[in-house]
Amino acid sequence: MERILYPTSRGQITIPKEIRDTLKIDENTKLKIFLDREEIRIQVTNPLDEAIKSLMAEAKRKQYKPEDIDNMVAEVREEMYNSLYSEKSNE
Repeated sequence: MERILYPTSRGQITIPKEIRDTLKIDENTKLKIFLDREEIRIQVTNPLDEAIKSLMAEAKRKQYKPEDIDNMVAEVREEMYNSLYSEKSNE
């Protein structure tokens, strides 16, 4: 799906409807825009992007070692697994 767009005098563009529909973009969708060599790229953000960014900043502030983070991730993963699947097996 390729389209030619013309920015307004303020640099604004409209994402074509068929692209918005395909990617399920609405007024609440967060997008990130960045320069990739000579291309402007726009991506729909992953809802976890901001959480991960915040966690990385906290880990850096607290000077966690990679193995500390690995252990914490393993614990959270196990808790989530148990929470999601233990309940189902009890039904």
